This record gives sequence, C-alpha cells and structure tokens, in this order.
Amino acid sequence: MVLLFIPELRVYVSRFFSWIWSGAVWCWNALISSYSLPGWFLIILFMLALFSIGMIIYVWKEKHQPEYKSYTEDFLYGVKWRWTWNGSSINNIWCYCPVCDATLVYDDNSYNRLYYGATPKTDFICENCSRQIKASIEGGNKRYALGLIEREVHRRIRTGQYKI
Repeated sequence: MVLLFIPELRVYVSRFFSWIWSGAVWCWNALISSYSLPGWFLIILFMLALFSIGMIIYVWKEKHQPEYKSYTEDFLYGVKWRWTWNGSSINNIWCYCPVCDATLVYDDNSYNRLYYGATPKTDFICENCSRQIKASIEGGNKRYALGLIEREVHRRIRTGQYKI
C-alpha cells in the first residue's frame, strides 16, 4: 500500500528484491557447476567452518570474562546468597539456609501493616529448620531486600572486597 503512494520507494524496493534474486541465482549456479568436489560437500565444509569460527569466538569470550563473574555466592546478613550474571547485571538472586542449604521463604507482612513506630522488615525463614527466621532485613518488602543485597554485591565488587 505504501509503495503505491511513494514511487521512489517502489524503485528502491524493486532493486533490493532483484539484488536478492540475482544472489540466489548466483548461489544456485555455483552449486550446480562442475567442480572437483560436489556442491553439497562444499556447503558442508562451509557450515563446519562457520561452526568452528563460532566456537572459537565463544571459547575466547568465556576465557576473557571479567574476574568478578566467578563471584556468584556470598554470606550476607546471616544467610548464604546465590545469583547468576547476565552481562553486568545480577539475575536469580536468592538466599539459602546456612545450616541445611534449603531455599528460604520470605515474610514481609510487617511491611504491609501500619504500626506506629514499627520498622518494616522482611524475614527470611527456613521451612526445614522448624520455621526459624534465619535473616531479617529492615527497611522494606522483599523487593527492597533483594535490591539491598544486589547493591551490597556491587559494592563488594567495586571495592574488591569479594576477593577476600
């Protein structure tokens, strides 16, 4: 519809498609031409070469990662925290019981209640250890607590404290 109203664009689009078509025809002619090796074998060699180049790039990137990428676990606020890295951002951050290594559940009900003078907090509880509170982070709900831990991890990386 747009091509009907803009004649100059129609010329560019038709040139682009004719260029694509000529490339496809050239590839087809190159594959059916006579060589010392069959065309399908050349395609397989080309694909293997591309795969090898991709693997070399992948291994090089893995080898040259920043040192802090191996920092994926720490003991903060009385519990063990684990996370993964996606680029330079932290993903899947969560806490685990220091005794039985179970995933902790959170209780941020105090954040939702309006008590005069009460500080909102999030408790992290182990269901395996008789529902004991393993950690309490004051200041807000679960999202605040996870953000606090993430900021602490980034601070430790900046200061080099994570290496200790």
